[in-house]
Amino acid sequence: MTLELDKTFYEKSSELVLNRIKNNDGICNEVKQVIYEITADDCTLSADELCALAEKYKNYLGGDYLLVFSNIFKSSSEYWSPVATRGSNNRKIIVADCIGGLLGLTCGGAMSIVWGAAFSYSLDKCLEPNTSTTTTTEATTTTTETEAIVPA
Repeated sequence: MTLELDKTFYEKSSELVLNRIKNNDGICNEVKQVIYEITADDCTLSADELCALAEKYKNYLGGDYLLVFSNIFKSSSEYWSPVATRGSNNRKIIVADCIGGLLGLTCGGAMSIVWGAAFSYSLDKCLEPNTSTTTTTEATTTTTETEAIVPA
């Protein structure tokens, strides 16, 4: 399977990671099922609800995957929620960050951060652009119409 930066990136990357999880004997079936549910497109769990799930399953075989997913989801939510993405689909980008983190977890902690960032950034760039793209800096937020907005 190749991962190209196109409109199918999210689906292909999710499939890649979920297949690795499916075939991983170091993760029990209960944890696998939770991972499938929280990565589904129709999942609407909040960061707090994901944290509670991770806490519930943390001592299960492979429960560390849920802890990683939950921690990335919380941090990524804090970053992406106020940022306008190209397709205004922040949740999908947050989950892509988590999925990349799970893939990276198989390579070690640092790679979890690298893959998570790569997946979320790449997905954001693959989404259809809105009529206005937002760029965020420390001091100001500007839109493509170059109208400066100073955050409150």
